[in-house]
Amino acid sequence: MGETARERNGWRDEGISRRHRLWGVECQMTDLDFPVLEYYCEHRVVRPVAIIEYKNDHAKRDDNLLPYGALRQISDCANLPFFVVRYSSDFKNYLVIAMNKWGELRLSEKERAMTEETYIRFLYYLRGYGAHSKEAENAITRLHSEEIRGQPTLFPALGGDQN
Repeated sequence: MGETARERNGWRDEGISRRHRLWGVECQMTDLDFPVLEYYCEHRVVRPVAIIEYKNDHAKRDDNLLPYGALRQISDCANLPFFVVRYSSDFKNYLVIAMNKWGELRLSEKERAMTEETYIRFLYYLRGYGAHSKEAENAITRLHSEEIRGQPTLFPALGGDQN
């Protein structure tokens, strides 16, 4: 009988990972880094628009697509695009990888590198807004305003910038 894969990162709940391995190789599972369901809500009606698994670009790029099979099946059954999105630690660059046919239809290709502004426009496009809609442009303007203002001080009572 084969052996199940070991916990690679060591920072998640390694206990349940070890325990699950004892249940046998026929009982497969994989952890997900940061799966999210992107959705759109209007007049209290919620419409899912995509499933995205976020991965920091420092994470090893795993060409073994088998662990994504279950998310792909869920996405396909719901006719939702499924993407793996690798992002830079400074959040300025994104690599969007379509993981199913619905993702490729929305992305128009298998994968595409994007700046943060382009990625924001893409998220609004998934929701049915135009890529350069006022909603997307307002979000980008708000983002830049926050960056100009900078992070709040950690100790405002002391005055000055203690970051």
